[in-house]
Amino acid sequence: MSRSYIRIIITALLIILAVYVNIIALRRISHYALEVYFYDKLSVAYDIGGRKGLEKEIARIKTTEKQRLVAKMAEELEGKISLIPDPAPFIDNSLSAGKNRIRALRSLRIIAILLIMGILLLRFLVNRKPGK
Repeated sequence: MSRSYIRIIITALLIILAVYVNIIALRRISHYALEVYFYDKLSVAYDIGGRKGLEKEIARIKTTEKQRLVAKMAEELEGKISLIPDPAPFIDNSLSAGKNRIRALRSLRIIAILLIMGILLLRFLVNRKPGK
C-alpha cells in the first residue's frame, strides 16, 4: 500500500471515530438517560404508593411529561403493568440495565477518544521532520 492510501485510511478512521464520539454515543447515552429517569420515577412511585401509586405516576407522566420518549414509554407500559405480578423486580432490572448501558457507552466513548488522540500523535510523530 502506498503512503497516500494509508493517509486516506487514517483520515477516514479519524472521521468515523469522531462521529461516533460526538454524535452516536452521545445520542444513545441521552436516550438511555431518559429511560433511567423514567424507571427511577416509577421506582420512587412504587416504593411510596405500591401498585396504585405506580399506576397514578404512569398516568401523570403520560399526560404531563415534556419529553416525548418518556411519555411514549409511559403509554406503552400502562397496558403491560397490570400483567406484571410484581413490578418491583421489573423496574429495578430496567433501571440497572439502563445504567449499565450508559456505563458501557461512556467507556466506549473514552476508548474512541483515546484512539483519536493516539492516531493524531502517531501522525504527528511520523510526519515530523528529523531535527525539529
